Amino acid sequence: MGTVPLPVNCRHCGAALPAPLRAGGVCGAAGCRHREDRARWAALSQRLGEPARQAAARKPGGPATLLWLRATETRLVPVPKATRAAHRAHLMALIQAAPDAAVQPLAEPAPPASVGEQAWRLCAQCRGLCCTHGGPTHAFITLAQLLRWQRREPGRTLQQAVDWYTAAIPARHARRSCIYHGAMGCTLPQPDRADVCNSYACDSLVKATRDLQKAPQTSFVAITLDGDRPVRQALITGTDTQPLPLRPRRRAPGGRPGSADRD
Repeated sequence: MGTVPLPVNCRHCGAALPAPLRAGGVCGAAGCRHREDRARWAALSQRLGEPARQAAARKPGGPATLLWLRATETRLVPVPKATRAAHRAHLMALIQAAPDAAVQPLAEPAPPASVGEQAWRLCAQCRGLCCTHGGPTHAFITLAQLLRWQRREPGRTLQQAVDWYTAAIPARHARRSCIYHGAMGCTLPQPDRADVCNSYACDSLVKATRDLQKAPQTSFVAITLDGDRPVRQALITGTDTQPLPLRPRRRAPGGRPGSADRD
């Protein structure tokens, strides 16, 4: 069989495609890229989203709103000694630098918004993609954050703040992620995390939060993708998380249900 020829024109605007772009079939124009992205998500919604929503509708809590998440690697590995030492050195450098009178302790973080357990269960499906940004940034810890810890602990020193943050490092963390990304999430208490960690929300979490503010009993179907391949999906309600099969059950000869494909 011969190879299928690559397109020479953009499938959206018809412009001639440079050789490096022919495999994708889309030119570099922003409008064409946007249309291609919308078409891709529409196809994913039809191929993956609708079957998942139908499966959820058969469970208590369905039907549900569809949300997409990106998978992240969560394999736990021992925190390397060099990584632990480098993080402590970063913390020490913060307190040993020439004092800056303009640096004030961070304000205490606002309590988490009461929007329902669904929002926090959604993060458990993602398993911490946003936490990976804390790896090369030393968990975004600054001097102002250490000063906040010291203000909360009257009579204790910044050196003790460094010791406390160092002790909070888990023995094992998620590979290629934040040093505090442990088996059950962040090992730092919520008030002791960087402000960006407490305030950031991905698009799906923003949507879930808005929907829950309007209707607290909203349920969600969360599909977690690795590229365009689903790695897990679940129905998330106000009371629990129910895993959904990645593929429908096969039927055995004679029309009787066979074994289900597993996640």
